Amino acid sequence: ISLHLAQRMLGGEHLFRDLASFTGPLPFELLALLFRIFGDDLMVARGAVAVMHGAACAAVFSIARNARNDAFAHFAAGLFAATPVMLFPLFSLYFYSVTTVHFAIAATWAALRGIQSSPHAILAGALVALTALCKQNLGPGLALLLGACVVVFAASDQRWRRAGAFVGGGTLITAATLALYGFRGDLEPLINSLVWLPLSFRDTFGSAYVNMWPPGT
Repeated sequence: ISLHLAQRMLGGEHLFRDLASFTGPLPFELLALLFRIFGDDLMVARGAVAVMHGAACAAVFSIARNARNDAFAHFAAGLFAATPVMLFPLFSLYFYSVTTVHFAIAATWAALRGIQSSPHAILAGALVALTALCKQNLGPGLALLLGACVVVFAASDQRWRRAGAFVGGGTLITAATLALYGFRGDLEPLINSLVWLPLSFRDTFGSAYVNMWPPGT
């Protein structure tokens, strides 16, 4: 799905206006950009996944090392590095859920650094917004959780500064996204696809799944 949409965007079609989707635009826009730079090839998408996964492994190592200064950090990073094999094919594909996980991990790493550093707090807010641009339903929850961590654990005289930096980073990415789609003339399709269309799926998401257990039921 991601490759197909990116290829059509490369041909001049507009996401949400010409191409139907109800998830965030970042994975498709990013892949279309990579196709423009490196060529329309499957290995470009696979390379992007490898780079994102390598960066996420480094972030997992840093997060774990921040918690415990022992071999656990190596174990945690190694375990995450093996997820493309253990959870195949999930982390081996270029898919919006995969990009979401990687951006969320990066946002968590930045938020931990943001407790003591306003530039990192800005980066954390920006990465949370980028996560929301992959899967919009994850963004608000991640923003509340990581924002609360930055504020609660920051020094008492720095809390408002860190909170402002975190909110500022997210606001910057949000404003840039709205400006880009407004410039293209696609702002209304963007809002309809990311807000109103998913809300219309309420009955669909409320339907029962097939019960696979016990057998015969």
